[in-house]
Amino acid sequence: MWCESRSKARKILQKRVWIAICFYVPAVLGVALWVRHHPATGGVAFGLAAIPALPVIALFVAMGLYLRDESDGFQRDMMIRCMLWGTGALLTTMMFLGFAKMFGWRGDVDQFTEFMVFGVFAAVAKLTYRVQNRVGDDE
Repeated sequence: MWCESRSKARKILQKRVWIAICFYVPAVLGVALWVRHHPATGGVAFGLAAIPALPVIALFVAMGLYLRDESDGFQRDMMIRCMLWGTGALLTTMMFLGFAKMFGWRGDVDQFTEFMVFGVFAAVAKLTYRVQNRVGDDE
């Protein structure tokens, strides 16, 4: 069935992800607005950059805690596979852009391209695995 039951670990993961996102969005917008009106350099710029990075770190911690707490080995394996696909696509994209710059490309990509590449490929992997492992109603 398409409707899968969520484990306790999955519910906790989703709650932690939403909390991190609720901190991430205002952190990014707030720091961007602050820097627009008060340009920062040196250590202050690095400190400001760390503010929106903290919720991203919290996302990684939440994922690690989920992988530790998930009792269903199949669900844990699927999550790891999806993260590997996203990470592989991200690494490939970053290497391609690095080589393009090394060979003369002077362009640039949007700031959140990396995050989007990871998310899109992880989501495509999840959908692909969901279709491949679909169980019929009679099973």
